[in-house]
Amino acid sequence: MQTAINAPAGYLPGLTSGLQSVDDMTGGFKRGEFIVIAGRPGMGKSALAITVARLQAEARNNILLFTLEMTSQDVADRAIADAVWTEASPIPYQNMGRGGVSREEQQRLTDGARAFDSLSLIIEPQAGLTLSQVAARARKHQQKLERPRDDLGCDLARSYAHPQAIEPVSRPTGSGDDRDSNGLKALAKELNVPVIALAQLNRAVENRDNKRPAMSDLRESGSIEQDADLIMMLFRGGLLP
Repeated sequence: MQTAINAPAGYLPGLTSGLQSVDDMTGGFKRGEFIVIAGRPGMGKSALAITVARLQAEARNNILLFTLEMTSQDVADRAIADAVWTEASPIPYQNMGRGGVSREEQQRLTDGARAFDSLSLIIEPQAGLTLSQVAARARKHQQKLERPRDDLGCDLARSYAHPQAIEPVSRPTGSGDDRDSNGLKALAKELNVPVIALAQLNRAVENRDNKRPAMSDLRESGSIEQDADLIMMLFRGGLLP
């Protein structure tokens, strides 16, 4: 995993992602922007989103993470395993629920769990949420934070899948007109936060020799290209801005 950075205030135009290479490419995640992280299954979209959420929370941003296909425990285990990761002694998060860790590793995980619990990171794990429900919950959290004159630093609108998979609002069955990306863009502007969503790429990229994804590989690519302020694509050679 990349090394986290501690940039001084004002160093970036946007909020730090916590990852030096991402910040170098993007200038940070700017308020009011809709950001998409895209890739084929197994490319690490959810791992990247969870890492960014944790690092942004460690940078004292208030993070709201909607995960419609993972449990809150799965998210926490991944975040904690990443936080205590070392090149010499990584702890696969799958081992955490199986008891397959040593005493020394368990102590590291316990310390990591305490640190994770202290972060301003709220996980909303519920399948089948519509876009309007996601927006309503984000507004509710924003209102709570505004009482002490704080605000929501970043809203990760979906973990582990693509924004179109959120059940669309008031869409007739079979219409094929999925505008969730438009709704997420509107939510980013309304709450003045970066909204980050994960998007699935179609299989066309797998038929290419270099496997390098392009905008046309996005499902519902027209809507996403129109609405997103920033699209990043993951592939085995690295991260494409």
